[in-house]
Amino acid sequence: MEMEKTEKMYVNGSPVGGGAILTRTAIINAIEVEDGDVPEITIEPYDRSCVGPCSYDIHTGTQYAKFQDMEQKRLIGTHWEYWKDDEPDEDDKYWGHWVEVEEWEDYYRTIDPYDPSTYLSDIMDIPAEGLICYPDHVYLIGTKETVGSKFYEPILTAKSSIGRLGVSVAFADFGDIGFKGTWTLQIKTTYPTIIRANMKIGQIYFLTPSQEITEFDLYNGK
Repeated sequence: MEMEKTEKMYVNGSPVGGGAILTRTAIINAIEVEDGDVPEITIEPYDRSCVGPCSYDIHTGTQYAKFQDMEQKRLIGTHWEYWKDDEPDEDDKYWGHWVEVEEWEDYYRTIDPYDPSTYLSDIMDIPAEGLICYPDHVYLIGTKETVGSKFYEPILTAKSSIGRLGVSVAFADFGDIGFKGTWTLQIKTTYPTIIRANMKIGQIYFLTPSQEITEFDLYNGK
C-alpha cells in the first residue's frame, strides 16, 4: 500500500527532513530578520559571535542555588581521660575518668521529588571570584540568555572545553518547542571546579520537527 506523503519542512526556504540540525547560516537567518518579521528563534541578549557551526553558545547567569543535600548529625559519646595532675606511676596508670564528648558527622539528606521541602534552597549570588563547585553536589545556575522557538526543538549540551574538565551542565537537556525563557543548568563536577558568572559554558542546537507545528504541539507550561 502506498504511504501517504507528508509535507516537506522548510528552513530558510530550503526543504529539510525532521531531525535536521540547523547550521550557522540557518541559525543566523532564523534570528536576524527584517523589521516587522517574526524571528523563528529568539535569543536575548544576542551576539552573532556566539553562533557556532551548528549551535549557539550560552553563558552562566549571576545567581545559583544548591540543594541542602548535606546535614550534620550530633553524636554523643565518651572516652577515657587520665587525670592531668601528674604523670601517674605504675600503680596509678589507670586513674582517670570517663568524659562525655560531642561529635558531628556529615550525612546525606534524602531528597523526595514529591516533597519540595527536601530539596529547595535559597538563591544566592555567584561570588566575584567565582563559585567553587564540589563533586557529589548539584548546583543550579540559570543561563544569562533567554532562548525560545516556536519552530525548532532546542537541546542543551556542554561546551566541549567544559566537558573535558569533567563538568556536566545538564541532566535534563531537552527543551520544548514554544518555550521561551532562561534555562536552568544542572552543574555537577568531577573535581572541585570554579564556575563564574557570565562564563561561556554550554551550547544550544536546534532540530527541525517531523511535521509542521500547530498550537497543539507548542509548550503550554508542561
